[in-house]
Amino acid sequence: MTDTLMNLLLSADPVGQLQSLHARGKLRDLEPTLADLAMDVPAGYRHKDNLVHSFQVLQNAIDRETDGPDLTLRAAALFHDIGKPATRAFGARGVVTFVNHDLVGSRIVVKVLRKHGFSKAMVKDVSILVDMHMRSHTFKEGWSESAVRRLTVDAGGEVQLQRLIIIFYADTTTAMPEKKARIHRSVAALAAEVARVAAKDKRAALRPALNGLEVAELLGITPGRELGAVMKFLNSDDIIKLPREEATAKVLEKFSR
Repeated sequence: MTDTLMNLLLSADPVGQLQSLHARGKLRDLEPTLADLAMDVPAGYRHKDNLVHSFQVLQNAIDRETDGPDLTLRAAALFHDIGKPATRAFGARGVVTFVNHDLVGSRIVVKVLRKHGFSKAMVKDVSILVDMHMRSHTFKEGWSESAVRRLTVDAGGEVQLQRLIIIFYADTTTAMPEKKARIHRSVAALAAEVARVAAKDKRAALRPALNGLEVAELLGITPGRELGAVMKFLNSDDIIKLPREEATAKVLEKFSR
């Protein structure tokens, strides 16, 4: 086992170090699957340099970190396209495809990261991010709330989902400003919808500090319109988050006879 890759990814300039290794022909010594991303392209076909692209995605992800180096995020960004060499296929009229490179890559990266001493939990998280890094392409405004919730669940929770959204942004390396802006707008819309649904679910999960029976006993009232008014008050945005003592005081202040 070695932690060389981890140390490199957590360094001040991971991309610079990787580029230097590649330029000196030493990248394969660090990790062969990375070196394999620099694929020769047969005459008559075209596709981007996936190694250069992966370096750029890593840098883009680093640029979006807000709380110090995130090894899981950085590993996922670097290895997000690691399944492309194994899935590259040549079609008619110069078409090159990488069908299921996300799924294949998620399996490859497990073996790679284990070899480099990553923890079991981190390997799982990176594998999920690699597997899901194309998911943003299926997002259309009007996604159902259940689809948004499923994205969070599939990613493995809110922290993982925020990493995935960064990967969505970072994976845009086109030199065409309009295309980049269009993709980023779509990702921003997805992120906003994720935040909206999460806030809605958190609000729906809140319960007032007092239930109906407790309110009826506190105020000496019976079930009916008056009790309904009190419960509506307790469920209001300003009151529902109050602890029991403060909620009780508010109810007595407003509704006691």
